[in-house]
Amino acid sequence: MQRVIEASSEKGASSRLSSLPIAEHGFALHKGAFRDALCLRYGWNPPNLPSLCTCGQHFTIKHALSCPQGGFMFVRHNELRNITAQLMEEVCFDVGIEPLLQPISKEHYKTANTDDGARLDVAAANLWGKDRQRSFFDVRVF
Repeated sequence: MQRVIEASSEKGASSRLSSLPIAEHGFALHKGAFRDALCLRYGWNPPNLPSLCTCGQHFTIKHALSCPQGGFMFVRHNELRNITAQLMEEVCFDVGIEPLLQPISKEHYKTANTDDGARLDVAAANLWGKDRQRSFFDVRVF
């Protein structure tokens, strides 16, 4: 938590709070998000936080940023996935988000996802050359 307070106190850390609210660039905050951002900026706990997380642990800001069951980790993951796909669309063909993978029948791999309906985050054709080979990417947030 101390590192979050230090990072939010650095020069320019709150510049998004004083930027013009242009929705096209993702700068438009509704009043609840603005209030929460101010609280985090000054190291205060935002009001109306739940006491327990959906995973059953005590809900804190630190826990919310790293909980794999519903914290902001999914939000950060999806933002990164969408930005990656958006940038790939500028240089690749046939870019897709969360494409279905072909099922593995008889092959056995240690790290392969063998579930029905297995997906990766981003797929794109023509990334490594002009042979239109399809590449798959998995976005990880730690």
